Amino acid sequence: MKNALVLRGLPLLLSAFAFSSCAIAEPLDFNKPTNEPSSSKEPTPSSVSSEEEPVHKEVLFVGNSFTYFNDCDQVVQSIGRDLGLDISCSAVTEGAQHLIDTASSSDPVGKRLDEALKKKYTHIVLQEHSTTPVTNYGNFLSGVKQILTKIEATQDKPKVYLYATWSYESFANSRNLSIPESELLLRKAYHDVATATNTMVSDVGKAFSYVYSNYPSINLYHTDNKHPCFTGTYLSASVQAATMFGLDVRKTTFLGSGAEQGNGTKTKQSVEEATAVTLREVAYKTAHSLI
Repeated sequence: MKNALVLRGLPLLLSAFAFSSCAIAEPLDFNKPTNEPSSSKEPTPSSVSSEEEPVHKEVLFVGNSFTYFNDCDQVVQSIGRDLGLDISCSAVTEGAQHLIDTASSSDPVGKRLDEALKKKYTHIVLQEHSTTPVTNYGNFLSGVKQILTKIEATQDKPKVYLYATWSYESFANSRNLSIPESELLLRKAYHDVATATNTMVSDVGKAFSYVYSNYPSINLYHTDNKHPCFTGTYLSASVQAATMFGLDVRKTTFLGSGAEQGNGTKTKQSVEEATAVTLREVAYKTAHSLI
């Protein structure tokens, strides 16, 4: 189990069906301007060596099971430390949690966030419920704004990133779209909120769609076809480490560690070297807007 700050959700009921093939008819071209969401807040990797920033990076992740599956915050920490970054990561999470609920001090998770914000952070990452950016954009925007108000009242101007997550089979099917096409809807919502709130975006969903379209043999999903398997978390953490800190994640040798499975147990997981090389390259290019 993680330290007291990291709050786990109740066990999730996972479906029994296996992950289906990732192959699609034709790879999408993610360089086409007509497919990109409009936003003036494209993520730009920051410089690790900047003299204006504290040397030690203290990062708080706020979200739900998309963050706590496989301990995404700890994978970011492991990648950062492997690359020589002085970094500590922690998380406030709960299964199926929405940011607008976490923003409330009367909500159990909101109370935990209030407690966490007694500590100072250099970076804070906000992850919304998987479909809410599309299904209830107003709540998404309101939740981010309310949490930012708490951050402004308690913190010394940390960098705030929105963790733009991926699409998955059931959500895509509900929209009669492919997984990459439905991810574009999520991505646009994240970038629109980032523009409205002067925050930044870690485009994890974009990296997922790129791998899904161009490397169909690499499975990023858990057996429920929704949450990330460890490979998916590794890609997510690589994108975030590259985006937030300007790290060249292509150089990390970290391949895995004990990871939370959503039921209170940890298992030893890792990514095969050849797969890791591909994922790190995609993460680097995503962070630098090269795909």
